[in-house]
Amino acid sequence: MVGFSLLLNLLKEGRIPPLPLLEKAIKNFPALDLKEQTSLIVYGRNHPQIRELLERLLPLNEEIKTALLEGSVLEITFPTVDKTLRKAKLSKVYLIENSPQIWTNAEEYRNILETKIHPLTGKKFVVLFEEKYEGYSFLLPLAIGLLAPRLLAKFCFSGNLTAEGKLIPVEGLEEKHQLCLKKGKILITSNYFEHLKELLEYVQKASLVVPFLISATNKREEVLAKNFELLRKAIGLIPKKGFFKRLLNTLPYKEIGPLNGAKDWNKALVLFEEFINRLDSTVDDAELHLSLIGPAPLAFAYGIMHGSHKKAVFYHFQGNTYFPTVVINEKTSREIKRFITKPSRVEAEFIPYHGKG
Repeated sequence: MVGFSLLLNLLKEGRIPPLPLLEKAIKNFPALDLKEQTSLIVYGRNHPQIRELLERLLPLNEEIKTALLEGSVLEITFPTVDKTLRKAKLSKVYLIENSPQIWTNAEEYRNILETKIHPLTGKKFVVLFEEKYEGYSFLLPLAIGLLAPRLLAKFCFSGNLTAEGKLIPVEGLEEKHQLCLKKGKILITSNYFEHLKELLEYVQKASLVVPFLISATNKREEVLAKNFELLRKAIGLIPKKGFFKRLLNTLPYKEIGPLNGAKDWNKALVLFEEFINRLDSTVDDAELHLSLIGPAPLAFAYGIMHGSHKKAVFYHFQGNTYFPTVVINEKTSREIKRFITKPSRVEAEFIPYHGKG
């Protein structure tokens, strides 16, 4: 609409645009583009005089008009990628719950909202779009906004799904991941979970569970991958390994080889230090789930390096299964210290470890 940029700037500033221009925009609401429609509602509803004009002139049925002007608005941001430019940006939709019916200003999305999001959440709502998208990666963020809105502050979501909650992979993961990292958020997508229920169980934990498997033997890549899957199974509902590879910029398992002397041991310590530094810089509150195929002294050293003030679970492998052994936190570290009554100086000697015992 000609002159809408002036109208929008005044709306953002909380000022009244020229009344003829404002009234024309409201009366011609269906003819405005998606961004103009959304801006008119989102900014106009907060100004009493403009709100009165919207109530009187907006050419929509009364139920929808009431939802648009009186309902609580949730701004949902999510990453999208221009396939031609291979460039990501944060897009927005505005969600209003407790509507008597499902409505959106993007008519082409109404059916997918009714057939996917409504059966999954059991809720009726209004969604205001600012633009059209090449895919349906906005469906997962919308479902999260309806089911667990507090998660939107910490994570970016991107994904498609079915009415039953089965997750459908989306594209552009690397671009989306890098963008979210720059914005200080962790990207959670439909690519690394089978079902929405699994995803929610993972991200709603008090701390983000991060598994890491280290082997001080000469195991092949496929063997390590198989062991990691066993570790995933022992932990429970956590993402596939690809999620952790993107999150930490490394696979969540590592072969460090036999420890034949001080140099090898030092290398093993440096590797773990690099991992936990990366973890600390990426995830504010992580719970490390660690399994080590190697000597107990190395596990002890890793525990010291990780620190008693951080949450951690260590796993013991037996009978083709991983068993959690102890959760390290402030409480358990105090209990362990009770056993230490007479600290003494201990002479250490490096003994080669070849993974045989």
